[in-house]
Amino acid sequence: MIGTFPKHLQRFEELLRNKTPFSLSRYGDGELTIMKGVPLDLASKKEFTYDGNTNMQKELLDSFTYQDDSYFVGIGCKCCVGDETYEEYKTLCQQPAENLTWANIFVNGNYNYFLHNIMPLFETFDEVVLVSPGTTERLPFKVSKHFKIGPDVWGKQYNLKEDLVTYTKDKEGVLVLLCAGPFANILCKTLHESNNRNTYLDLGSVFNVPLGIGANRGYLQGAATLHKICI
Repeated sequence: MIGTFPKHLQRFEELLRNKTPFSLSRYGDGELTIMKGVPLDLASKKEFTYDGNTNMQKELLDSFTYQDDSYFVGIGCKCCVGDETYEEYKTLCQQPAENLTWANIFVNGNYNYFLHNIMPLFETFDEVVLVSPGTTERLPFKVSKHFKIGPDVWGKQYNLKEDLVTYTKDKEGVLVLLCAGPFANILCKTLHESNNRNTYLDLGSVFNVPLGIGANRGYLQGAATLHKICI
């Protein structure tokens, strides 16, 4: 995709507004660490752990390199991860330029636009499925079906992947929101491959506060990154 940080977000806004199905899978430092096979423990942040499981590493890498016209991959930008890591992302994912976007497309300087322009579009979908920890009562939109997960979803709730495939495979026009760490990336690929008539969004931490997880990111606390326009 060609354009600036805000323009990319507006492109996804257009797809959502027009009910054009797509899948967006975003990869940050944690996902890249896992794809390198390096153990990672973020349990203290109420997130996930990776103990070196090669199946998870392979599935995550498969989702990173999976290609389809309506499948988009977000990677770390130069200003956040540096030139070397940025080039590593691009080389590893092998995605065509038109399917690449920012890993932090919904946060930093785009976060307020997301809240005021993207999130209200969720209410326009007849069915919204959410995969996340926490509870949905404080979310500002209606969730039709909530698949609740714990911090070690890949290790302890792996059957959830097949449950979601079964639930969505015969549906059309469903919006599936994924707040599930690296498992969200695997789901973006698996669900899109199973049925590309729905929209699958890897949203990360944007709803951590209403879900009850807490403001565990700088942009959620009003830090300077909230005004950062990534390049």
